[in-house]
Amino acid sequence: GIGEKDKSEIAKKLKMRCTSCLEPVDTLYTEPKKEVFQLTKCGACKEIVDPYIEMEQPIILVDLILCKAQVYRHLLFNHTFQASAWLFIKVFLTNILLDSYKKFYTIIHLPPYSDDNAISSGAHYYQELPLAIPRCISSISASNLGIYSVVLSTVENIVQILTLFVLLRIISHVYNKKYMKDNMLKMMIIFLLSSFGKSGIMVMHIWQYDLTCLAVIDTFSLVSNIMAIKEYTATNSLFSFIVMLAARLSVILLRVLVMMVFC
Repeated sequence: GIGEKDKSEIAKKLKMRCTSCLEPVDTLYTEPKKEVFQLTKCGACKEIVDPYIEMEQPIILVDLILCKAQVYRHLLFNHTFQASAWLFIKVFLTNILLDSYKKFYTIIHLPPYSDDNAISSGAHYYQELPLAIPRCISSISASNLGIYSVVLSTVENIVQILTLFVLLRIISHVYNKKYMKDNMLKMMIIFLLSSFGKSGIMVMHIWQYDLTCLAVIDTFSLVSNIMAIKEYTATNSLFSFIVMLAARLSVILLRVLVMMVFC
């Protein structure tokens, strides 16, 4: 088995930290007896260093959606999942599908595609924001709306993730944060996972909620994204909000370009 000295070296290499106070730790658990594991308590705050190491993945995903800082620290510092390009692609494609469905669901409940007042009573939220849904969208036939939603969502997500990548690289160089440079792919995956609050659109499809609920879903995803950036950059909420705002502005600029070219 792995000796205590080896565990300590691995911990230093992975920069394990307490999820409550971010104090560096040597190990997440001990094994007092064979196949008997005991979670380590932090010497600084006296809390369990990382309770998530014994939790199932669905619980971790739920806490991600609920924007809990501890779960982001668990994934960034203590979780040893392999941050591969293939995993990034899978998470990225899932995010695109959720975003595409959200766009499609919104558009088909806006005039001229729908006159169901019971469902589209909240459509003014988007009608008053031409940068959210371009006004020339009515020129697209209903049969092509699905293709439009997928293409636009794909391009928007690529622009946003590239903008965020560039900004985080700049931050890592300016503040000389080596762990940010070494874990950039892992951060991109966690950032995309934090966007899975968009899955709330499925609930709207089942229970026919007012479209204003989309504002809640969008806000929820934004807050979760900011939390992921905050824990990764070890900065405050305002700084993380500015970084996320810059990434979102790149998407808005893309929509302006779409409107200029096609509207």
